[in-house]
Amino acid sequence: MKKLILFVVAALALFLSVEASAKKSKEEKENENVIEVTMRDGSVEKGRVTTYWTYPMKKGYSRTFKIKTDDGRDIKFDVTDIDSLYFPLRTEEQFRTYRPMLVPRPKIGNKSNVEEWICAVGKRSEHAQLYFPSIWVNYQATPTQSRNDLFTLPSIKFDCDSIAYPFYYYHNGNFNISVIKHWLNKSNPELYDHLNDYFKKNKKAKKEIGDRPEIMLEVYEEYLRTKSEQ
Repeated sequence: MKKLILFVVAALALFLSVEASAKKSKEEKENENVIEVTMRDGSVEKGRVTTYWTYPMKKGYSRTFKIKTDDGRDIKFDVTDIDSLYFPLRTEEQFRTYRPMLVPRPKIGNKSNVEEWICAVGKRSEHAQLYFPSIWVNYQATPTQSRNDLFTLPSIKFDCDSIAYPFYYYHNGNFNISVIKHWLNKSNPELYDHLNDYFKKNKKAKKEIGDRPEIMLEVYEEYLRTKSEQ
């Protein structure tokens, strides 16, 4: 009987622990949706995201989202309306700040096409900033199974430029600076040559950049130092 009682107590404790963990996870998930939207006119709306810009819809992808404000209003925003987004309750490991950013989206017949997307703000160096738009990628997860998942698209915006250039495509070729080459071919071919030469010589950096996108910031700052010494 004593063993049975101990077993029941242990089982109950485990059940309550699991319940508490599930409840905590739900609370954490809700906290991730708490948002402050700063408009381009300076006004601010606070609430919770109900539909994210990454929802795979035909129109509005990476451009529109919806929130329910703290006072109960339902608002739909377009990328052209906002200055920035801030998620105050997210952890340090999560993206907290997002901004509208021009991102190259080459099309057939128009390799220079760009779109304004909502992008997560990453690390910066003295003269450049990392941005992370999100894209859906279909890839072969196993020899017999394909998947469609959401991944970030590490991109760099040079302070002297207005465009965030993608340089790493998870499960879709990985490191690739062909977009940078296209855009800088006329304006700054020396920068592309520096980036290309660096990653040809530094295989380790090329392999690690998917986990440490800030390597691109370091390489760009190295390029600027090289230029200033000439």
